Amino acid sequence: EQSHLPLDLALRQLAEFIATASAGTALWCKGGSFDFPILHAAFAAAGIAQPWPYWQERDHRTLLKVCQARGYAPPERHDTAHSALDDARYQATVAIECLRLIGKPGTKAR
Repeated sequence: EQSHLPLDLALRQLAEFIATASAGTALWCKGGSFDFPILHAAFAAAGIAQPWPYWQERDHRTLLKVCQARGYAPPERHDTAHSALDDARYQATVAIECLRLIGKPGTKAR
C-alpha cells in the first residue's frame, strides 16, 4: 500500500537525505527540463530552501548519449516502466555503467 506524505514533509525528508550525502555529490535526473524545474517549484511553493546548488545538477540523457557514442548499449528492461522506483533503479544502473565506461578508457561497462 502506498502512503502519501504532505509535500512539505516529503521535501524536508529529501533535503535531509541530500544533507547526509558527501559534499559535492551530484543529483541526477532524466532530462534537465523536467524533474529539476518541478523540484525547484515544489521547494519554492513549500517555502523550503533548495538543498543543493545548481551546479550539482546532472542530466542522465546527456550521459547516456555520450556513452552510446562510445558503443554502449543500455541493458534491456525487465521491470515496470514509468514506476518511479523502477525507473530510478534502472537509470542508476545505466549511469553507473556509463560512468565506469567513460572513467576508465579502454574498458567495457559490462
